[in-house]
Amino acid sequence: MEHTKTAQQLVAQLEQHQMVIEQDNGVFRSIRFAAPNTNVQSYRLTTWPGYIAISGDMGTYVFARMHDMFEFFRQPGDGPIDLSLGYWAEKCVSADPHSGIQRYSPDKFEDVVMDIARNPPEELDDPEGLIREVREEVLPFSDDGERMARYAAERFEYEGKGVFLDFWEVNLREYTSTFVEACTAIVQGIRQYDGIHQWTAVATGEFDTLYVCKHCKARHVEAADQPGSEPPQKGCSSGAKLEQWNADAFHDHVVAIGYGEPTEAGRALGEKLVLAGDDCATAAHEVVARGLTTEPEETDQ
Repeated sequence: MEHTKTAQQLVAQLEQHQMVIEQDNGVFRSIRFAAPNTNVQSYRLTTWPGYIAISGDMGTYVFARMHDMFEFFRQPGDGPIDLSLGYWAEKCVSADPHSGIQRYSPDKFEDVVMDIARNPPEELDDPEGLIREVREEVLPFSDDGERMARYAAERFEYEGKGVFLDFWEVNLREYTSTFVEACTAIVQGIRQYDGIHQWTAVATGEFDTLYVCKHCKARHVEAADQPGSEPPQKGCSSGAKLEQWNADAFHDHVVAIGYGEPTEAGRALGEKLVLAGDDCATAAHEVVARGLTTEPEETDQ
């Protein structure tokens, strides 16, 4: 719960960050995020095949798992961030030298010790006395480091018996705040990046392409292909806006490029592209690039 609160607070702070794309070539990326007029909480995401690195004020960590590590950390743009800290930690191949991934937590030591004291392995004549003595003889060592804390617990006896049995197996570590913040910043940075790369293409045929919203994962254009279905609605559950289709404007954009008028297939593809989020100019260039236009001389006849 504490980590979730930390992530939520950080996301609110990072929402004001501006993104500068220094390189964006397939899985080769270098993207810097910073608030205006300050380097506080600024960071950079760098990706190359199989890896992602974060550096800057959020610490320095490198993760490796799949070819495009944006896919590994990518989450929907709405709702709280799902902190998969354990899984992410397994894929961390280089941790920040100052903060690391986990460290001994005095608070966790105290919680574990008191939980065992309140639920001892055997019945006792004076259970309240056990709690009192644990507070007096064990808890004072919580701030003396993991080694001393474990030693104090393991050597403690009550009514002639050990209480903290197999205590060496107990995990007394917590994820560092820097690791939590770094992972949060990675997810938030990818969300911001996806905000300007909202649509991903899924090829379904020679010229039949559906564009899938990366925010809500909905295929906004797919419904238009079904007989009797309504055209796709403007916008999605994430709040992303879709441009309205204007056949005349699209036609003029295609003609202005100088390669003739759009064919029927070109017009259909243009409509799909615009309804999926492209502007008319971008859709027109895509149609021309695919050769879905008439010959220029045919337009003069």
